[in-house]
Amino acid sequence: MERKGYQTEGRTLTMPVPFGMESEEEADAYLKVREYLRSNPYSNAMQVANATQVSIHKITRYVRQGLLHNQR
Repeated sequence: MERKGYQTEGRTLTMPVPFGMESEEEADAYLKVREYLRSNPYSNAMQVANATQVSIHKITRYVRQGLLHNQR
């Protein structure tokens, strides 16, 4: 499954959604967290949860599954 990302210079960029995302809501939550962490790489789980409105439970699950890792 691929999820539409954003428009730039007249074309739509798509963002891959990890295998196992069962719903659009789950994929949206993951992408929201991933984008926040790209802009704020030193944030902890509480800061990410407050900024994205995604539960700490989901965020820690993404980390345990290896979906979020340090890309600095």
